[in-house]
Amino acid sequence: MRYYEIPYKNKCEGTLQYVDMKKSSCMRFYYDRDSLMMEMRWIQLEAEHPANGTGRPKRTGRGLVEIIHPALISGRVIYRVVDAVAPVKDLEDIHFRDIEVRKFDIDEKSGKLAMEALFEGTEIYERIELAVNFASSRVSWD
Repeated sequence: MRYYEIPYKNKCEGTLQYVDMKKSSCMRFYYDRDSLMMEMRWIQLEAEHPANGTGRPKRTGRGLVEIIHPALISGRVIYRVVDAVAPVKDLEDIHFRDIEVRKFDIDEKSGKLAMEALFEGTEIYERIELAVNFASSRVSWD
């Protein structure tokens, strides 16, 4: 079963600005079903997240972050081994495992996302930098 097929207990739209992606754990980042998908080991909800009633940051179980109908503004992958940079020309080329999000600037109102992530457990890639416009976002978790 794919992560987007899992019947998560919680689903929120337009609340990604209340998720601390730098403290969340992403095991897979890819493009599918006209969305950028981030399969998460856990998601760190900020205290202000509308679905977090604890009044303090909360770590969820597994989850999925979706950036719906993204349009590429710019992107590049930086390689370790050959000290090279490759442009991201098409979002369909995005399919990576085990990334550590270092920057995640999202503006739900304007539909803009700028992110940077490091690759863990690979000697080939160092990091990805990506900027997209998008229609909406969804966060789902158990």
